[in-house]
Amino acid sequence: KESWKAYDVWKRATASSSHTPLDEELLYALVALCLSTGRPRHALSLAIGFYALLRPGELTELQVKHLKVVSGANRTVGARCLVVTVMKPKTRYRAAKIQSIVCRQEIVIQLAEKLLVTYASLDEFVLPCSAVSWPRTFVALLRALGAHDLNYTPGSLRAGGAVTALLVEQAPL
Repeated sequence: KESWKAYDVWKRATASSSHTPLDEELLYALVALCLSTGRPRHALSLAIGFYALLRPGELTELQVKHLKVVSGANRTVGARCLVVTVMKPKTRYRAAKIQSIVCRQEIVIQLAEKLLVTYASLDEFVLPCSAVSWPRTFVALLRALGAHDLNYTPGSLRAGGAVTALLVEQAPL
């Protein structure tokens, strides 16, 4: 029992590996690349993943029915925003089983307004690639911008969004 306590203390004291945060400027470059090469759904997915602080698995499981653009007339959320509902969050056994995120960033709202109507079904996945191919697609987008050797992964979207939210002193939710 004492050895497990020592292990826990050691584990807390050692640095854990984390994802390199994606710069907001690089996010904009990725979104622009996707829009200019006919991949608007990838652009929407990148913006949502970044600003809604989604984990890669949450992003690949996101369906159209989990997104709702809310106008400024709604008294509950206030200004115009995109509400993102995560049906199976990683923390569902420790926190709420279903979680929602409010995105107020104009780029996310505009992309969502323009693109959500293009999906054939509410059950369609927002990201047009599988969980298996998403990391390769992400690296290919970075490679197209010459940023593939900067240690970014799909998890960098969440990390970058969190850092950006802290830097502008606004709560991400």
